[in-house]
Amino acid sequence: MTLIIFAGPLAGACSCPGGGNGIADADAEDLVNDFPADDVRADESPADPDLDRPEPTDAVDGTEDVPDTAVDETPPHPMTARELCDAANPGKIGGCRNGSETCDDFRFTVPEGPLVLACFAGSQGEGIGFIARNSGPECTQDLGCCPAASGADCAVDVRLFSAGNLRCRGWENCGCAGEICPCELPWDHLEYVSDGAGEIKVTCTEEGVVRDIDLSAFVGDALYGGVHTQPDRTTGSMSTVCVARKTW
Repeated sequence: MTLIIFAGPLAGACSCPGGGNGIADADAEDLVNDFPADDVRADESPADPDLDRPEPTDAVDGTEDVPDTAVDETPPHPMTARELCDAANPGKIGGCRNGSETCDDFRFTVPEGPLVLACFAGSQGEGIGFIARNSGPECTQDLGCCPAASGADCAVDVRLFSAGNLRCRGWENCGCAGEICPCELPWDHLEYVSDGAGEIKVTCTEEGVVRDIDLSAFVGDALYGGVHTQPDRTTGSMSTVCVARKTW
């Protein structure tokens, strides 16, 4: 029987100090520490910065929904003369109708902003709408209420139809000592206001007329808007006029 003697260590035996699997304990710890604690697995990709962005809310084109804050930019429809002079129009500043009078007017304080003069004819034909610095005269003999040749006593204003109204309320007929007589005619008395487009006077048609007026030089001042007949003092009564803000 032959005896075989091995000169080296048996397979699987450890000749390292401290035993183990062939790696010193200290070296093994160093090897473990060489790998970051947050190392990703082989089946994961590195962090993508885009992953932190919010998902698009529009699944069709990938764009984000934007709140609908668009303003309707359709310009307001221009108002007609009748709409402007209607009492329901909040932009109406003042107005009147000359009825059976030769003329009637209203006083207003000029505001800032764009304005219009609007008027339309009634059943008696086309009147004349206007803006003036003054109103009608007092109905007295000296100012032409009752001509001296009529023999009426007009030393004191005793108008029958507009008692107490010192401006004769737009040339209404007035009474002097019981006699009815006209005041001074408006077209000979009024100081019409002008702007860049000329004298502010318009012919009131049945369809209605709207004229832009520039009263920027009179802001804060008192002016008169009114309407009077044609010189025959009949044609154009029953016409309506007003001043209103332009909102279109």
